[in-house]
Amino acid sequence: MYSAYCANQPRALAVLEECKKNNKAFRAFMDEVALHPKSRGLNLFSFLITPVQRICKYPLLFRDLLRNTQEDHADYGPVTAALSQIEAVVEYVNEAKRTAEQLQRIVDIQACIEGADDLVEPGRKFLREGKMTVADSHKKLEPAAVFLFSDIIVITRKISKQILALGAKQTKRKPLELLAKFPLAAVKVIVHSNSESKSPSPPFPLHHDIIR
Repeated sequence: MYSAYCANQPRALAVLEECKKNNKAFRAFMDEVALHPKSRGLNLFSFLITPVQRICKYPLLFRDLLRNTQEDHADYGPVTAALSQIEAVVEYVNEAKRTAEQLQRIVDIQACIEGADDLVEPGRKFLREGKMTVADSHKKLEPAAVFLFSDIIVITRKISKQILALGAKQTKRKPLELLAKFPLAAVKVIVHSNSESKSPSPPFPLHHDIIR
């Protein structure tokens, strides 16, 4: 439960900030509660982040305690064991937080791409994103936004403003459209060297030809 709390804490703070921004009554309530004597001058943001900060302080406490405990003292062994256990807990919580952040990043990417509703998969990790030039079936070049995951590569393009405007009258359109999605095992990368080119390196430093 504690690892889940820490992992979801950034999202919780973002939701809280959004509620304060968009809900006048909620914002007034938050301000009123912060002035209550039992709040000790702290707002809800401070209370929500305290458990996360607290667990990070425990290793520092036990390291300091161990440093000031003689090796032949009866407490040296238990303090050493406690330090090892709390460090393992902190690592477990940090790993859970990284996993949750990865999942949220994939959810955010999926929410931006029209036609890509199955990006969230167990074990899948987001690696990086960048820009690329791709050729359509008529060999016409067009810019594309590329998302690289641990097992797939997703190629998208921006939806034109005209289409977005048309879609806004019917249903909310996403800003990107899915062009292709390949498993990495089926992708071949061909490097075209150009020693005379003086253009700066793009986010993906190589020119990629995607071949199924």
